[in-house]
Amino acid sequence: MKVKLFFIMFIALLSIQVMAQDIPNGDFVTWEHRSIPAAFGGGTYARPTDGWDCLNSLAPGSCEKVEGRTTGSTAALLTTKKISVPVSDMGDFYTSVLMLGDFLTAFTEGEPNFGIPFTDQPRKFSFWYKYIPVTGDKGRVHISFWSGDRKDPKARWRKGITFTETVNEWTQVVVDLTEYDEDKNKLDFTPTSMCIEITSSLSSMSDHTHSEDLSNVKQEGSQLYITDLAFEYHVAAQDIPNGDFVTWEQRSIPAAFGGGTYARPTDGWDCLNSLAPGSCEKVEGRTTGSTAALLTTKKISVPVSDMGDFYTSVLMLGDFLTAFTEGEPNFGIPFTDQPRKFSFWYKYIPVTGDKGRVHISFWSGDRKDPKARWRKGITFTETVNEWTQVVVDLTEYDEDKNKLDFTPTSMCIEITSSLSSMSDHTHSEDLSNVKQEGSQLYITDLAFEYGEIPTSIESLQAVESQSTSGVHYNLQGQEVGSDYKGIVIVNGRKIVNK
Repeated sequence: MKVKLFFIMFIALLSIQVMAQDIPNGDFVTWEHRSIPAAFGGGTYARPTDGWDCLNSLAPGSCEKVEGRTTGSTAALLTTKKISVPVSDMGDFYTSVLMLGDFLTAFTEGEPNFGIPFTDQPRKFSFWYKYIPVTGDKGRVHISFWSGDRKDPKARWRKGITFTETVNEWTQVVVDLTEYDEDKNKLDFTPTSMCIEITSSLSSMSDHTHSEDLSNVKQEGSQLYITDLAFEYHVAAQDIPNGDFVTWEQRSIPAAFGGGTYARPTDGWDCLNSLAPGSCEKVEGRTTGSTAALLTTKKISVPVSDMGDFYTSVLMLGDFLTAFTEGEPNFGIPFTDQPRKFSFWYKYIPVTGDKGRVHISFWSGDRKDPKARWRKGITFTETVNEWTQVVVDLTEYDEDKNKLDFTPTSMCIEITSSLSSMSDHTHSEDLSNVKQEGSQLYITDLAFEYGEIPTSIESLQAVESQSTSGVHYNLQGQEVGSDYKGIVIVNGRKIVNK
């Protein structure tokens, strides 16, 4: 057993290496004391761990660990002080600098040591800050990536964010790393190193200041608070809006349909409560305090229409009233991503002979064009009294032998407690004998999965599966059950389920 557990942990540690790199100690929670060479006065100074360095060796108190944005969190406070570098002709300057790199090596050996090894291409860089400058001062956060020679303009990407105004409240800055930098370069190469420099007052010590004349700002006191530095590697993928049906709204009903209002879930959903009140309701979900939708089959009669009566309840991403009043179908919502899986939880209590269905479709342009659509239905025929999850593989061929290998423009989900002739997705199933009310379909937690592996792994623990709560992922980024044996990721932690 010990050998097996060791092997599992070894594999887990290896997998950490292939995950996207984040900014080390980006909340400045851990600090250390470093020895100061005798030529610089001896003693020790405090600095953040994991590759960070600051000027506390020359100006004690110029960089400190302080409280962050929330109680119990942490941040770094840079306070401008007079800096004098021994054994150097740099002269005096006024600043405080926190950097991924090594100042002492640069000062003692005359060779700059900037940055840390880095081989990924993040899409966004973000941080939170406050800034209280003395009059005329400027602060800056500068980020750079390079391959090989950091001063080679053809193999580097760099951008600075300059602060000139007082900002007393925590404020987030998000930098788009996919844009051209200040030298008209793009981050379209694989870097070898990355550096972040945080400066409370600009000075001539850094070539990233572009030789700004701040010779008149020779005073101490500017303060820059900073925390929660992070990279983002993926543009936020589209999820299913209001997939747990937690929020609902009242919508007006046209006079031709009887007037008044009806309830429906928000965020693009519609139902038949305008024609059959109570056919779709908000109810308790899988756990206490959660929510779900309950579809109950009722007799549906559409005014100003020759559709005839039918027995069902339908919840759909789209707009029924527009379809009924204008005679033009309004199905789906704008959607331009390609998820890998679609999942939901349901219960189904049908009347004898009835069937329920969840149908999902993607299309580009004309939704009825078989060459530009992907669609699949999941049909329920049996009674299911307990909450049960369904996971649909969207990478498989659909019912028309198509693949979701195109970029869609729209997506639709239709949830039906009883199949009827109102939908072309029923494939004209003969349910003419099922003309009765009462079938009930409970549904909640509709979600897409894009196959991305969760990041920010904090620890590796061997625990019983029953002791962990939250969504479980395997090392391929796939959601698995809580009884899954082996390595799982839960709430950003790697856990070995025994």
